[in-house]
Amino acid sequence: MFQKIAINLAPNNIFHTFYPEKDQDGITPQTRALFFCMAATGVERLFTHDDVREFVFRLAVMFRQMKVIDNLFKDDYLFDFPVGEDCCRITSADLVAHMGLYTTDYPDRAMPREEWFENMQRCWENAVWLSILGGAINPLAHLVFEAVSEQEVNVRMKSLDVHPSRHDIRNALVFAEQVMQEIPVEPFLQFYEKEKETFQRMEEYLAFAGSPLPVEYNWDAIPPDNQQAILKHLVEPRFYREGMTMEEAIREYADWVPDLVYLAWLKANGFAGNLFRDELDPRVRIDPSRYEELGTDVGINLGMTYQSASLHEIEKYLVAAGPCEGLP
Repeated sequence: MFQKIAINLAPNNIFHTFYPEKDQDGITPQTRALFFCMAATGVERLFTHDDVREFVFRLAVMFRQMKVIDNLFKDDYLFDFPVGEDCCRITSADLVAHMGLYTTDYPDRAMPREEWFENMQRCWENAVWLSILGGAINPLAHLVFEAVSEQEVNVRMKSLDVHPSRHDIRNALVFAEQVMQEIPVEPFLQFYEKEKETFQRMEEYLAFAGSPLPVEYNWDAIPPDNQQAILKHLVEPRFYREGMTMEEAIREYADWVPDLVYLAWLKANGFAGNLFRDELDPRVRIDPSRYEELGTDVGINLGMTYQSASLHEIEKYLVAAGPCEGLP
């Protein structure tokens, strides 16, 4: 099966045989650092030669745009990073050794390149949270926070607000091709032959994940009495009035009201499990960043949003084709 790393769980045997040094969880610093870099670059898997090429390209864009690793792939290694008092390196051999590594349960090839360019900052922040909360190693840890005042506690996450030019992109492409000359294709072809059936099952799953939900969310199709019960629950009493429409709730109260309704609708109709564990039907399309405005989730855990807003109390009004009984 594919080699998987879940943070704080030991990965497959290849990592145990390739690296002599592992931490208490049985995971190497190289693996934790690559896991961070994959999250930061939007690359979800290292299955093929092309996957690795795209990964190296995005590393070059990210690291060079941040102007922190000028010696990328100098002296036959991609980059180095501190681990305690030691220094670890990532080489082209490390990329081959991590063939089969993926960062999500059902990984797609990678976030589309143009989408990643537009969402560099968010990917960077998500990867940083992995390094802070989950055990990944950020090789750029010194860039995580920057002070905004003389008070040490007054800090903010360092921005990755960069916009690579055509020249930067062209140079990164050339760099990636240079690195890939050091990485043979044959191990990836052998890996594909060995895991062909698993690849096929994963592609079938990804096709399923790209299909629409069997029931479509439609606020206008919800019975008026149900709508009023929902808005009465979500909108503060001093803003709510009988007969308020969703448009008025958005304009006069908050534009994230529909996001809360949709989250409750997903749960009510069986498309969400334990939100603290991000258990969502793979066909669900949701933007976690929409919930940052609530001040209850900071984009990390939808379960906190669900709990803080007591969304379980409006589930009964959102079951598809459900009755209106029991309304207040």
